Amino acid sequence: MKTTALRSIVLIPLLVMALQAFTGTLCAQIRHDYRNTDQRALGTPPEAEENLTRLVDYLTENVYEDRNKVRAIYRWIADRIAYDIHALNNPPDNWPSPDDVLYRRKAICTGYAVLFDEMSRIAGLETELIVGHSKGLGTLNAGTTDFSPNHVWNAVKVDGHWALFDATWGAGYITSGGFFIPAFNDFYFMADPVKIVYTHLPEDPDWQLLVNPVSMKQYREHVWVRVPFFRHRLSVISHREAEITSYGELQIRLGVPGDVIISAALKFDGNPIHGNHIINYGGSDAQIDMSLNLRGTYTLEISSGVF
Repeated sequence: MKTTALRSIVLIPLLVMALQAFTGTLCAQIRHDYRNTDQRALGTPPEAEENLTRLVDYLTENVYEDRNKVRAIYRWIADRIAYDIHALNNPPDNWPSPDDVLYRRKAICTGYAVLFDEMSRIAGLETELIVGHSKGLGTLNAGTTDFSPNHVWNAVKVDGHWALFDATWGAGYITSGGFFIPAFNDFYFMADPVKIVYTHLPEDPDWQLLVNPVSMKQYREHVWVRVPFFRHRLSVISHREAEITSYGELQIRLGVPGDVIISAALKFDGNPIHGNHIINYGGSDAQIDMSLNLRGTYTLEISSGVF
């Protein structure tokens, strides 16, 4: 007898791990050559780091383009400031001052943001702090029930146009075990508003920098994606929502370029199951066919690679 019991699936295109061999392909997508700016920022001598004014003067010496000024600041912060796991678990009552962050060389998002804001101001740039919600590892582990503000990032006017920056996420990431791994991430430098809104929702919709701002309802329901999803030029075709209700059979369609392959891991109540899904490629699409035989919650995790 065929059951009609309700099945629920949580769709998670995590795409967290991109293969190291793909670096050349990804670098080709960078819109501007910041190699000289990055090299100078990474080579900042200790004597230039004694105070913020001296530091910004060094980073922006003989630099005239706004984008190169803010790039030097972003690159220095991402390299020199470590994420403060202790403060994450024991949140301070007040935001730190930029000088405190420079002295301690550790911070959570508020510290990264105020430091980025102050350094940008010293460099003569117009800047704003953005308070809002972000979808990170903690959001996924805890579910998506609490959407109160939990993150701070930045907007800076670059060559006459506002751009978005998140130096916290640009500095590295936190593992599921609670360790900070330094890893420079270029995605959050002048981040594309269409892409960053999947994980960052400002309290003030104007700071989405979108013609048609995303609502809180859309943000809450949207599938959770990570940076390689965009770098590998994937797209969601059939289901944009993160939670899907099904009655036994389910098909998920993604836009997948010809040089990209995807893999999928299906879990039931947190435990991997095998033989219940298959990926079929056709043209520029891929369809994941799933058989959900048990009543309960399934999780689909998708990863990708370039060949």
